[in-house]
Amino acid sequence: MKYHGSMVKEMQKILLLVVSTIFVASFNKVLADDYNPVSTFNYKSAQTEFEEYIDSMKDKIAKQWNVPENTQEGHAVVVFRLNRNGDVVLAEIAESSGNVSFDEIALGTLAKSAPFGNFPETTTRTSLDFKYTFETKIAQTDVMQKYLAESEKYFLTDKKLSLFYLDKAIAEIKGDSAAYFMYARRSKLNKALGNIEESENDLSECKRLKVIYDQKRIAAAKTVAEKEKTAFSYFSLANAYDIAGNYNDALEIIDKAIAMTPLNQGFKRYRLEIAARADAKK
Repeated sequence: MKYHGSMVKEMQKILLLVVSTIFVASFNKVLADDYNPVSTFNYKSAQTEFEEYIDSMKDKIAKQWNVPENTQEGHAVVVFRLNRNGDVVLAEIAESSGNVSFDEIALGTLAKSAPFGNFPETTTRTSLDFKYTFETKIAQTDVMQKYLAESEKYFLTDKKLSLFYLDKAIAEIKGDSAAYFMYARRSKLNKALGNIEESENDLSECKRLKVIYDQKRIAAAKTVAEKEKTAFSYFSLANAYDIAGNYNDALEIIDKAIAMTPLNQGFKRYRLEIAARADAKK
């Protein structure tokens, strides 16, 4: 998604990326008027001039992208600008994963990876824009990914064939708690096909596996939070509690994150979301 000057002026905010291990992403972001994020990886001239620099930058980001089990499957595209010193001066979620925690972790990873070092001495560029895709998949094998993709392809047009491929995908990692979401999908397919008992069994298995996965997610996030004791790590722990439906614990932990940094607008908005879910549960 590209932002042009007219759009930026209407939205009337500026996103500033603070290079810090305690980073809060704003979800009402707008970039400076002259910022038009593009992937320089597609420009042959820039790629030739910056080939080694880009490889080094991508390697540094990849090494920081150690997504713990408390993170759900996701895909987010981040566009960002580097100055000549290799510092990140602007950043934006160009394509959201749809998951607040995942987007935060992607932006936080970028912040932790910087700075990326001085530009090549041969260039006269003072800044350069980049695009990087952060993603992780719950699916454990390439074969499973293939079957899952086939199942999704036929979900609307041929539910029997979709179920056939989903059965094969589940068989690939049967018993893995990370596969809970596939049992929910299969429950819907079986219900649509009139297989009511199978649908109910799948839904029960989904709930059982999700409880196990939620516990792993919380344990992993708690370990990181106890070790790092940063606003960002507490945010991740709050998100783990939130996903598990433990809203009181989530509120307690997100309050810790809010208190630890003045850059907490994103955390405050997230707290309102948790509070609303807690009220709805009462």
